[in-house]
Amino acid sequence: METAQNNRLSNFEFIRIVAMFLILIFHYAIHGLLPAVGTKTIAAKFLTLYLCTIGPIGVVLFVLLTGYFMIDKKINLKHFFSIAIETIFYSYVILIISSLFCKDYIVLTPKLIYKSIFPILTGHYWFVTAYLVLYLTIPLINKLFDVLDKTTLKKYLLLFMLIWFVIPLFGYNIKLGSSSLTFFICLYYIGAYIKRYGMPFFENKRNAIIAIILCQGISCLYEIPYMIINYYNENFIKHLSSYHSILTVITAIFIFMLMKKINIKYNPVINYFSSSAFGVYLLTENMITREVLWIDIFHCNYSSGILYLFFNMMFAVTVSYLVCTLIDKLRVKIFKQHPVNFVDNIYNKIYAK
Repeated sequence: METAQNNRLSNFEFIRIVAMFLILIFHYAIHGLLPAVGTKTIAAKFLTLYLCTIGPIGVVLFVLLTGYFMIDKKINLKHFFSIAIETIFYSYVILIISSLFCKDYIVLTPKLIYKSIFPILTGHYWFVTAYLVLYLTIPLINKLFDVLDKTTLKKYLLLFMLIWFVIPLFGYNIKLGSSSLTFFICLYYIGAYIKRYGMPFFENKRNAIIAIILCQGISCLYEIPYMIINYYNENFIKHLSSYHSILTVITAIFIFMLMKKINIKYNPVINYFSSSAFGVYLLTENMITREVLWIDIFHCNYSSGILYLFFNMMFAVTVSYLVCTLIDKLRVKIFKQHPVNFVDNIYNKIYAK
């Protein structure tokens, strides 16, 4: 399994790195900058609100990758348990360290402790919970994909995109569309469709660049009235910059197709950092560490100026990715060399039964 991971084409692994960087920038903005957005200059406020729109692009990219690679494969329970155990491991380690050494500036409420003990069941990491449920449904949704012909599948995808990505633009909240699972299934099918049939229009580099610039330009323009409305109402829903935004999905698809066309063969450096993208997410998005990371360590609200915001963001996101990657590699090295591989042990017991 390690060999297969190492031999992956690095252009797809580079997509993981790009997606994780977008998510880190989003977390920097949403957890660090947004709570104090009213104290910033107009330019810094505008940049803050825009940064809050790019994280969902990274999430969409991860699910597109899953659909692209898993449509012709069977699920591996070892992979499922590996994700679950890694999530629990980091949640428990962070909770224990915080309770023993960080009592002075981290308040561990009963709710926070409960979510840390059951990080998957409580949605501590909402993406992990949604992804694991999606992973278990892959055999079913793959069979449904194979039953439908190309024309019928295209019609259903257009219908689902209309329901989940276009209608919410007009303020109509469809409860079915607000489910993370149904949202992920739709994205999974898009990734699977790209793998099986391709999307010629999206594969054109010129079309991709123009579409990405256009979508992000519309998002920037949308931030202007939101910036005014948000001053009075912080609960205003930004439909154009949410996970269910058609702009987010189109941008992610074009980025995916651009990266897919780039001829990057196996690159050990790219694969090294991409293999720890999930660990970076678990370490930085933990409910205990995220505010400490962005506010206390990197001081993202130290200044209201746009130049400080931009350069501090780039420094904080880059350092966080590098340090968390090293931590994750250390975890892998310790457990790989341990005489008992916990994931293999659990998997073999369940498989035997």
